[in-house]
Amino acid sequence: MRRLLPVLGTILIFSSLIIGCTQNQVEMKTETGAKITETENLNENETVKVFFYYSPRCPSCVKIKPYMNLLREEVQGIKFDFCDVSNKSLCSNESLWVAKHIGLFGVPTAVFIQGDRVAVFVGWKKVAKLGVYLEELGFEVPEVVYGNTSYDVQECIDCHEGRGINPPSTYSCTYCCHMAQIQQAQNQTQNVTQGS
Repeated sequence: MRRLLPVLGTILIFSSLIIGCTQNQVEMKTETGAKITETENLNENETVKVFFYYSPRCPSCVKIKPYMNLLREEVQGIKFDFCDVSNKSLCSNESLWVAKHIGLFGVPTAVFIQGDRVAVFVGWKKVAKLGVYLEELGFEVPEVVYGNTSYDVQECIDCHEGRGINPPSTYSCTYCCHMAQIQQAQNQTQNVTQGS
């Protein structure tokens, strides 16, 4: 029990630092499942920002970080700010402030801010929908394409998991396991046509 008390104390202190406060907020949900919070004067100018919170030791973060890197490189008109929560000294003051005020409690988490609009995406499956949300707002988002076919980020991650391979390290694919499925379907169609 004596060994457990310091551990519990550390957990309580860490939790209180992360949780922060979420006063004067009204929550809504978008079609993509993002939680939207309208907060007065959160960001007075209309700069569009996305804060991404992750840890390199988090398997879910490893799955989605390449997609977030793609968005950061390709989406115009949005300032992306990445914060490695395992080394907060490297995080911007603004990302730490946002983390405190949204009540950051887990990673991966992406936070979209434009004026008074705040959308919070928690977990890799929700973060994977950030691109859809940005498209809904009129931003041009790169597609995950292989062989003239577009794929959802979650499809790529699920496919890699199903094959027992590491998550995609990039979404600019040179090989796609979906192509095997497409070729198999084409072969079945040809066999049925030839058998008739």
